[in-house]
Amino acid sequence: MNNHTPFIENCSLISYYLEKEKDPTVKYRLAFLNSFHELKDTGYSLEKGCDIFSIAIPTAYAWIRKWNDEGYNGITAPFHESDQPRGRPSKLSDGDLEKLKDMLSARSNWLTQEIRELIHEKFGVDLSLSQVGRIVRKLGMHFSKPYPHDYRRPSDAEEQLMSKIEDAYKSLNEKGISREDIAIGFIDEASPQTTANTVRFWHFGHGDIVKNTSKYKSNTIGFYAIHGDSALDFLPNSKKESIMAFLPKIREANREYKAVIAIHDNFKSHLAKETQEKAQQLGITLVPLTSYSPDLNPIEQIWKTIKRVISENFICSAEYLKWIISDAWSEESKSMSYAKSWIDEFTPWNEYRDLCF
Repeated sequence: MNNHTPFIENCSLISYYLEKEKDPTVKYRLAFLNSFHELKDTGYSLEKGCDIFSIAIPTAYAWIRKWNDEGYNGITAPFHESDQPRGRPSKLSDGDLEKLKDMLSARSNWLTQEIRELIHEKFGVDLSLSQVGRIVRKLGMHFSKPYPHDYRRPSDAEEQLMSKIEDAYKSLNEKGISREDIAIGFIDEASPQTTANTVRFWHFGHGDIVKNTSKYKSNTIGFYAIHGDSALDFLPNSKKESIMAFLPKIREANREYKAVIAIHDNFKSHLAKETQEKAQQLGITLVPLTSYSPDLNPIEQIWKTIKRVISENFICSAEYLKWIISDAWSEESKSMSYAKSWIDEFTPWNEYRDLCF
């Protein structure tokens, strides 16, 4: 290949970005490009630049092309791992991975870019963001939105709920009712509405979806049973009278059982004296969740699924919205996958897993 100096557009901008750049990988690329601008009158060639920066010639062309076509955004995009400079470590050893895992365990959450910079700083290895993603997945990390925990959530929230459930079983057992004769599940309310757009699709172009922009919502209450039968209803409001009217539906759905344990949140209408008395009359033991611990109620995951189903559909009326909710509930409430981790965690159910699956 003949020695030559390639044409690089907007050279004056390279030094500007180079001065401000923090990412070591991007800075290295910018420095390579800038070398042509600084040494253009010295007979500096592509081959010479590749030799100094320890990169392959195809890599140099790729960086130049991305800069010329897309500017700074192009040069910051991930490149194939073969585009990394030669002479540097290209991967982490098994020992490095163990050390990295220990470092990452010191914090509850990380950004991909932060991990990339940590690897560069501690191990001298420059990786693309996609490489970092593959490595941390192998280490057992998950990439998802963190579940927000209220700062007021007790550190022993699980233990508190466990104690309440054990007390409920003990009280019913003293009345001669065995565990097999007790239905158990979770009560919760939701207000699914048509304005949500939470579903991702593979698509070409803009990925448009036709929706009815008229706003409909439906106050809904459900009982998600992990032993027994689930129930659903629509409420005019969330007042105690509406909650009390739903309790007989739970009992009717589980009439073959001698008692029902219903775990619920700490909403005032659920804790009202009249609600408690109505439940007692029906043979329902209401067990409140630990305060500020909605994550201990697996029915929350069913509501998320139902909202996703709603977002997929064209909702033409409030009645159709209710039909969509009822249909999705009928299907999803049959699944124990939403409660699997709950059942695994709470000891009293370990010996009764065959009742749930």
